Amino acid sequence: MAKILRIGHTGAGVYAPPNTLRSFELALQFGVDMVEFDVRRCRDALVLIHDPYMAASTGVRVNVRDHSLMELRGIDVGHGEVIPTLHEAVSLLKGRAQMNVDLKETGYEGEVLEVLRQHKVLSDVIISSVIPSSLRTLKMLAPEVSLGLSYPPRKRYLTPVASQIIRHILPWRIKGIIAAAHADAVMLRYQFITPEAVTAAHRAGYRVFAWTVDDLPVMRQLEKMGFDGVASNRPDLLARL
Repeated sequence: MAKILRIGHTGAGVYAPPNTLRSFELALQFGVDMVEFDVRRCRDALVLIHDPYMAASTGVRVNVRDHSLMELRGIDVGHGEVIPTLHEAVSLLKGRAQMNVDLKETGYEGEVLEVLRQHKVLSDVIISSVIPSSLRTLKMLAPEVSLGLSYPPRKRYLTPVASQIIRHILPWRIKGIIAAAHADAVMLRYQFITPEAVTAAHRAGYRVFAWTVDDLPVMRQLEKMGFDGVASNRPDLLARL
């Protein structure tokens, strides 16, 4: 069995404020192979935050796009941590772990690539998004970069019936979905995964990653399916794979 990539989701999101340098350091201590983090654009910088209004992680509701880095730095994102920039994250992780850079919006793809090129880490990065058009833009700007389509988007297919339909038809659709996004891999929400979908993607030459899994028995099941990587908020569990 090929080695499965152990991916720290937002670092070690259960044990430290997600998307912070503290969280990344902790994930590295647990021996992850890759660190996943979310990138948005504020008024004058690329910053690491999942929620466009920051409310989910801080209790403070501000629109990230409307504020400067200096203003956002004044917000405690937990345990005294401040929101980091993409430059800071890459500087910390370079040479220590691969990176999964997850873009939450469109319009700043070129800026992200510029930072990654400056640090000479394009070969150690996979850029992901739920937005196919964003991945197509990235592939046009940097054909050499690895891209992953996150599927399905979190805010869709919420009903049990719809979820079952997606699971059933995914093995027949997965190749076309990935190809249409010009991606090289697919990041599947683990509740939608079937062995047939994994096999179909692998046969088409695509890598398959699962997110976000915080339960060891589920990780074991996915490992048997031949996944290329599993993302978890609990990298201590990943260490057992």
